[in-house]
Amino acid sequence: MKETILIVDDDEVSRLVLKRCFCEYNTIEACSGMSALKIIESNYENIDVIVCDIVMPNMTGVELLKKLAVNINYQDIPFIVVTNYLENQLEALELGAWDYITKDTDKNIIISRVKNALLKSKLIETRKESLLKDKMFNLFTNLSNDFAFEWDFESDTVFYCGNYHDYYSDIIGHCNFSETIRNGLLVYEEDLDIFDDTIKKIGRKDNRAEIDLRIMYNHGIYWCKASFAATFHDGEIKSITCLLTNIDTYKQRIISAVNSSEHDPLTGLMNRKKFKENAIKLIEEKEENLAFVFIDIDNFKKANDTFGHLVGDEILIDIGERLKKSFIDGDYVARVGGDEFFILLTGISSNAELKERLDILMDNIRQPIELANGQTQVYTVSVGACLIKNKNTASYKRIYEIADKACYISKNNGKNQYTVVDW
Repeated sequence: MKETILIVDDDEVSRLVLKRCFCEYNTIEACSGMSALKIIESNYENIDVIVCDIVMPNMTGVELLKKLAVNINYQDIPFIVVTNYLENQLEALELGAWDYITKDTDKNIIISRVKNALLKSKLIETRKESLLKDKMFNLFTNLSNDFAFEWDFESDTVFYCGNYHDYYSDIIGHCNFSETIRNGLLVYEEDLDIFDDTIKKIGRKDNRAEIDLRIMYNHGIYWCKASFAATFHDGEIKSITCLLTNIDTYKQRIISAVNSSEHDPLTGLMNRKKFKENAIKLIEEKEENLAFVFIDIDNFKKANDTFGHLVGDEILIDIGERLKKSFIDGDYVARVGGDEFFILLTGISSNAELKERLDILMDNIRQPIELANGQTQVYTVSVGACLIKNKNTASYKRIYEIADKACYISKNNGKNQYTVVDW
């Protein structure tokens, strides 16, 4: 779209000369300062440059310039004065004129000065828009739980950090931001892989992505929803803008809800539902070297009746802790009923190895429990265990039944022991 130049001069010939100079632009003519002011008032949004003679009757170019300078809508329109007199040139420049030309200025110089004014005007407008966006964005981030940064890939620098500026001021404007991330100053260590994968995904095929991750802030770890938008140049990422929205409260509620649905509220161990899901998955995947362990606390009802349910809860919590300490990462420990616990052991290749693990369990359980009422009690458990050898025909229901019967055998044989069977 062509820019529009307003030519203001009371001399028709002078206006014609200037109009011919500006043949590549749209032009509007005004024969006086008054008529020019009326045109500007009704059409200022479409005027890109004003070229105005100084000496005119009724309203001079200087007087027109003064009127425009006090109106916020007009004061930024580039104003070039036409005069041969040095004092007029200086006065106009002091009042805010952008440049000047003389009546005998070469055509090419006139065109160049108008082009320079147009370019300067565009740069100022762009800068104002950028400042306005920054102001609005800063207002937005300060009024919300959001924090944003722009990561320039060429310089590996972060340029903007929203309302978290004070905490992250040491990484803003400094190079090697990718190394900063690696050092755990922004993204939580356990989420670095998903962060890296997202950046790679944006670079390969998409310019936008959204993930949930944890960030380090104010000596804590917070969940955020990270929204990424990339800009490209010649097919390569130029920069990435990231908006981080604090969703920690929401995420913690979700985690708490999931945890409540999957864990026993008293002991914190896995509940029956979650244990069954995990066990079925491993059994169906024909996982190697599995053993199912069924545990029942001996004489627990008597303890409840003697000391009350609060002490009974204390016993269950203590035994739950001992079970967790008796097994290794990868084993599944669950409380599935009042005094019943299930364990799915992994990495068990033989009956001898299973019995070795069960011996450790039994010794841990037999250690005295110091109760809150000051008494010390010793409790034992009856255990039934099934080593899963026939993986092709194994099922959760069948293995559970075998371990349950083995536990029943241990109870009938005097309790405080384990029975191991194969499947």
